[in-house]
Amino acid sequence: MHLFKDLDGFVAFRRVRSMCFVDFQSKQQATAAIWRTNSHKFSPTDEGILVSYDKDDNEERGGWSVRKREDEKRKRQETDATRIHYHCSACSHFCLKLVVPLTELPARKTDGSRVVDMAKDLVHLMCAKGGVKLLKREKGTEKQFRYNCELCDLCVGYRPVSYEQETKFMYVLPEALSRRDAEQQQTKATNKEIDLSGDGTEIVEPKTDLAPS
Repeated sequence: MHLFKDLDGFVAFRRVRSMCFVDFQSKQQATAAIWRTNSHKFSPTDEGILVSYDKDDNEERGGWSVRKREDEKRKRQETDATRIHYHCSACSHFCLKLVVPLTELPARKTDGSRVVDMAKDLVHLMCAKGGVKLLKREKGTEKQFRYNCELCDLCVGYRPVSYEQETKFMYVLPEALSRRDAEQQQTKATNKEIDLSGDGTEIVEPKTDLAPS
């Protein structure tokens, strides 16, 4: 492994039975490595090692680990396309990403906020800490540790315990966020058609704004 690890484009080294396989980022880098290491002797009495391409013609020369990373990246992109993005209803800044729509989550009877299971439903949260809010309820005082939009500081949700403590649930306030999933983003881009007239005047076709969830 030490013979190859400092070469340009080195990715991984693996041993399979009596053979060793070295993965590089590109065919060109693998070729350069072959020229540099073929017939290398680890001691004066060695015959020299034989370095050549993988004989499997059904795969690219880039190496197994590179292909694996590309497959994993593609799967992540496909999975992310099914996630639902929610943006601040006031300024459209991204706030959180969910597995399911907010409308399918249970609503809290107290204020109608949607209950988000942070381990099951939440993929990504990008909100600022909005401080503590004390509210009077029928059974006493409720303490909310709020989440605000990072851009406009609108309160979009809250958690029942301090930010340092673990909690199973967070709550998203009604009408605080607007849904922007991959399909809606594509529709938005398609609806905005730009044309140029002969005199160079830009003409923008009107589009319908996305309604908040």
